[in-house]
Amino acid sequence: MSTWQRTARTHGLAIVAWLWAAAFLFGTRTQPLRMNWGDTMSDSNVQTSGRYFARYGFVNLRFTPVIDVGPLRPDSLRYTHYPPLPDLVNGVQQALFGEADISTFRIFADLLTLASLVFLYRWVRSLWGDITANVTLVLLTTNMLWLQYADTIHHVPLYWFCGFATLDLVARWLDDGKGRRLLLAVATTFLCMMASYDYFFFLPLAVAATIWMKGRRLRDRAVRPLLAAIVGGVTLAVLTKFSLVAWTTGFGNLVDDFVFQLHERATSKHSMSYRAGIAPTFFYRTIRFFTPVFFIVLGLQVVAIVHRLRRRGEETGMPSLSPLLLLACGVPFVALFSQLFVEQYHPMLQFMPYYAVSTAAFVAWLWEQRGRAGRALAVVAVLVAVAWEGREIAIFDKTFLARDDAAKVHDYLAKNDKRNVIFTNSWADAPTRFYFERHVLGIPVSTKADMDYFMTHFFFEDGDEPVHYIDFNDVDQSAIDKHLYGIFAAEKKWTWIADPIPHKAEISEYLRRRSEKPDRVFREFGRLVADAGRMRVYVLDRQAFDRAQIASLGDEETTLIDFNDDSSTKYKVMGIRYNEKTESGPGFSWTISRPLKHYRFTMQGLMHEPDGRPVSTAVLRLRSTPAHRRLRIMALRGAPAQQIEVRWNGTSLGRAESPADWGELSFDIPKQAFDPSGLQRLEIHTDQVNEYSLAVALRWIRIEPIEEAR
Repeated sequence: MSTWQRTARTHGLAIVAWLWAAAFLFGTRTQPLRMNWGDTMSDSNVQTSGRYFARYGFVNLRFTPVIDVGPLRPDSLRYTHYPPLPDLVNGVQQALFGEADISTFRIFADLLTLASLVFLYRWVRSLWGDITANVTLVLLTTNMLWLQYADTIHHVPLYWFCGFATLDLVARWLDDGKGRRLLLAVATTFLCMMASYDYFFFLPLAVAATIWMKGRRLRDRAVRPLLAAIVGGVTLAVLTKFSLVAWTTGFGNLVDDFVFQLHERATSKHSMSYRAGIAPTFFYRTIRFFTPVFFIVLGLQVVAIVHRLRRRGEETGMPSLSPLLLLACGVPFVALFSQLFVEQYHPMLQFMPYYAVSTAAFVAWLWEQRGRAGRALAVVAVLVAVAWEGREIAIFDKTFLARDDAAKVHDYLAKNDKRNVIFTNSWADAPTRFYFERHVLGIPVSTKADMDYFMTHFFFEDGDEPVHYIDFNDVDQSAIDKHLYGIFAAEKKWTWIADPIPHKAEISEYLRRRSEKPDRVFREFGRLVADAGRMRVYVLDRQAFDRAQIASLGDEETTLIDFNDDSSTKYKVMGIRYNEKTESGPGFSWTISRPLKHYRFTMQGLMHEPDGRPVSTAVLRLRSTPAHRRLRIMALRGAPAQQIEVRWNGTSLGRAESPADWGELSFDIPKQAFDPSGLQRLEIHTDQVNEYSLAVALRWIRIEPIEEAR
């Protein structure tokens, strides 16, 4: 038999699987950013942090990722949640090649993933044999979950490459004891831990399993150098990570950040309750990604365990139980980060080695029975698994952020938008942060009235600059396989989150209804300024949200606003909302308004933080023709020395200081302060934020010609 024939016979299936993976990855490498496949958020975030590294330098940023928009500032978010290796790698790539398209960065990810298959194959072959190793690669490379993450530019290819390189080095060192393998194992372990927390438990446990399956014991003196190498790599990574965080944020923030990470990913402290979703999430994602064969194999292993316990360790002739060690390796991460497991897809990769190796070992056991029935069942098992996942891949409809469309929107915003935030109906904020260099502001309202009130306050707190809205016409399709936890966890629709394809129509209708009111308001009051394929960009200004209120005023000139009359509602733009009964009679009081604010991106998301001291403001819209007029206000209740200022179309008419009560106040309105259109804006400000007991109540407002005043 020739060398080629021996190679084909021993490694044939693995070679075919590897070539298929290479063809798939490089065939899809040039796709734009996928909005619903893989890890859209992390891919965009790593490009954002890579851009900051390339622009500002690695040492200047203390080797810690920055995720933000615009120039680097002292309060720019230093992202310390995950180890920084993926961001550092992308920073090097952007320093070398510039802000290249994501397809350029995928080349390195593809190479890492394909190399990891070689390490995995050699490791599995050394422990479970040729057939199991070959079938393992077939099951992996045809699996939809594996393919989704195989070319992500964030952490997955990095920890696969470094993790399986470590396991391959461990197996080979146990065979030949060559010292250089230990040095390499220190490096690959360190890099694996610096790439992700995902293999923080899996890798050390898999090393222990390898030692045991190679016929060694952890307490053996001969194994101590290997253990020292692995522990040394882990320890070095932990110290490096903590040192970088302390260098960047200070030791106190290091502790706070560590506690926050545990709370965020392992509890409901910063998210909706998720524990009821653990079981259905595991079940439906297992069915979807690991096929029904998974449960057959797991069932046989449980039967074998029970049989061995009853027969006191007697061999059963059933498939090997050793792949269960890989299941044990994956459980700790999922058990600790249980919230993350329900929320995102990538923790399911913890069980991928167990699925592939245990199923492959089962197939190998059937094949080695040498009977026709056994070999036929082995072939059927592989074909069922491959066909099951092939169907998932075939019916999955990817959506993309088209390059030309993204460039068109970016260029428009760069020239015309002066804010660092935009509105959008998309569920993914990270792509907007990188491709458009803007933060995404959510709209927590569901009715048109709420929407009007929300936008009025937005302009008051954030200034009069117009704001832009990006409408994605396929947002429901983009959300079908990602970001569903944040949408449906509150309603406990766990099956929709774990297995959305059968519920696609229901999900699409739900998302359409949820965004209907904000979308309609933006389309009604906004002006279309850019049409970029699947994206339409609208611009909205402050005056647009006054239109409905202005229309309700009618054509009659305003002479009296009686706050005891329901008809006064049509005059109220902002601030005067709540009924107030005072000793002097009923009126309307201010709500406590916030000051001008700015948006800052933090670990908890986009925060709206004050730029100054809070004030309370009431705004009314009324009709009055230009003339020299007098404004009279009945203002009741106020704190000692509290002042109110009255402005007419931005012109100050004066201030009044409160004793115990204001009573009737009078202000002259100069003719030049009037808007020629007849639409006037009346603002009443108070110089302090009042507790409810000290609120200012307005009973009536009267506008009279100056010559008629008494």
